[in-house]
Amino acid sequence: MVDGASSVDGGPTDYFSIFLITYVMAVVAVAFVMVSRRWKGWCGKSNDNTSRNGTHTEPAQQSGCSCGEAMEDSALLIARAATEFVGTFLLCFTVALTAGKTTMAPLAIGTILAVCVYGGGYLSGGHYNPAVTFAALLCGKISIFNSIVNTLSQFGGAFAAGLFAIFLEGSGKIGYPAVGDDFTFSQAVSAEAICTCFLCIVVLGSACSKATAGKDFYGFAIGMTVFACAISSGRISGGAFNPAVGILGATDNVFDDLSVYLVGPYLGALIASVLYRLISPGDVAFDSSKPSNWNNYKLLPTRDEFTLTNKCIAEALGTFFLTYTVTMCDGKSHMAALAIGTSLTTAIYGIGFVSGGHFNPAVSVGVFVHNFFNQIVDSTTQRGPCPKQLVWFIVSQVSGACLAAAFANHISDLGIGMPAAGLYHKHLHYSTIAVLAAEILATGTLVYTVLNTCFSRVSNNNYFGYAIGSVVFVMASAVGPISGGGFNPAVCTACFLANKSFGTVWIYWAAPCLGGALAALVYRSTHLKFENHPDTASASSSADAAPASPTDKTPILPSTTKDATADAGKGKVAMKGAKKKSAPPGGAAATAPLAASADKDEKKKSEDEEKKPFKPVGMLLGAVLGAVGLVLTVVGVLMWVFFTLCSFILPCTGFFAFILGVALTLIKIPLHIAEWVIEKCPC
Repeated sequence: MVDGASSVDGGPTDYFSIFLITYVMAVVAVAFVMVSRRWKGWCGKSNDNTSRNGTHTEPAQQSGCSCGEAMEDSALLIARAATEFVGTFLLCFTVALTAGKTTMAPLAIGTILAVCVYGGGYLSGGHYNPAVTFAALLCGKISIFNSIVNTLSQFGGAFAAGLFAIFLEGSGKIGYPAVGDDFTFSQAVSAEAICTCFLCIVVLGSACSKATAGKDFYGFAIGMTVFACAISSGRISGGAFNPAVGILGATDNVFDDLSVYLVGPYLGALIASVLYRLISPGDVAFDSSKPSNWNNYKLLPTRDEFTLTNKCIAEALGTFFLTYTVTMCDGKSHMAALAIGTSLTTAIYGIGFVSGGHFNPAVSVGVFVHNFFNQIVDSTTQRGPCPKQLVWFIVSQVSGACLAAAFANHISDLGIGMPAAGLYHKHLHYSTIAVLAAEILATGTLVYTVLNTCFSRVSNNNYFGYAIGSVVFVMASAVGPISGGGFNPAVCTACFLANKSFGTVWIYWAAPCLGGALAALVYRSTHLKFENHPDTASASSSADAAPASPTDKTPILPSTTKDATADAGKGKVAMKGAKKKSAPPGGAAATAPLAASADKDEKKKSEDEEKKPFKPVGMLLGAVLGAVGLVLTVVGVLMWVFFTLCSFILPCTGFFAFILGVALTLIKIPLHIAEWVIEKCPC
């Protein structure tokens, strides 16, 4: 008797028929429960916030997410189930027709998921993944009954997509996830669990958190998470990250790796629910008015604001996923740089609302310098920039990166690479000066983009994560052949540690941190002064204000006809009448309070000017530093020329000349220091 043979007729056992019969029985059972309405008693009114701005709506108001009164409408239940069915069908159909057939398959799969999330997320929650539904259930975002409806609809959509793909392509020709050759069960499950955990956290953070309410980036973040994970781990586990996608092979009677796609994603969803409570406990707070079996335990005290512990865990988690993508990607793939930049984008969208989404010591240094020179007060501590937070952020980032490198070392079939300064292995010898310059420029551009999109007037936007991640992709493609594309001291440290090589690690700490600090000072020169200027503020307010309507009842000051006629005869604008002191409605009694108020403001202004202390020492220091800055600017230009000549003869001399040239050519730096000294000097 062959494997899988039946004792009845000796033919192969049809496992797909068994799955299909089990699925139909489950659907019939749920339909019976719904019709008889017995589900009211054991489901209750749970805290079912499956989506808020598209993906997982608030209860009853938008998507019928509460299991009580809103779910009494059977039409709404059918709409929810149909949406999950159609979305999962389109996702699995795309997988079946693209997997293993084109190098663009990961991008196509991630894009169709984003499209489906935007299209139906506001109605059903837009999970399209039983593991995501499970994570939402554990965090109290969906009720037990609705999670069952979602899961059955998702598996049904996957079955239908597989059968339709077989109808189009023929049996044995469709694509489906499969564990790569020479990979063990534990390696495949680990890859599936880590990537599904990342996906679930991005879903919960970008679509379910109160902090991201009103933002529209959730669909893009969710879809591109699947893309990045498919590039990094697809060759190992098959890149399902979704039990519904994992059963596609079953529609073609292939059951070899089915256990991987049931164990791994659900394990990742369980881990994600725990980690999400650690970084954002306020989003899973217990609500006594809405009891649930899953939201009555808390790992950390519930707070509306984020503590330093929450922020450090978020920084470690985001850096972990970024480093995991870096170390797992095949460096020879033309999609590797895009996947790394995309993983940073999705991590910022999914976790950045907790800590700011630095995930990079150089970014933390740049933000600290920016906050220090501008005395920005932290909303949590109500104090200025704190070195303690900077230190803990860097420690968390390095810890998360090292942990990710350890996992990648166990899972990956490729050796963990490290930045190759100068690409000596390709016989392209770049000097240390060139490597430092490339890293400073690339990291400075990254930090400059962070400040532009997250700290300026346009900070309330939806594209900040895309812009920041795109810088990593662009710079990795541009200067990666020169410096190795580090840009992140934490990631580079983990890679060097895995390779037990620390010869050039100092480059990837000194250059990025210097680039981040310089970017903060350049931003102060290019943006901060401009945005704080009164003329700019008034112009911006005028531009933002709506034009006055002709029907607006604005009081118009009367002007004499004689003056207007005389001016018109001279070809001038009739402004003479406006210069006269014409009495507004109410007469002199109405003008008296206005005059008194103007006199009071002038008096207060003069008193404030008199109270300003004269600081001779500060003025003297400021003048000296300003003069020194102007002189050194000229010297800096000469040092740049000196660097160009010496780098070909004496690399050491060229290095010092380069560093000095960079510092001296930034004329604004000593001037800003002078301004700060004048302001802070007590005498």
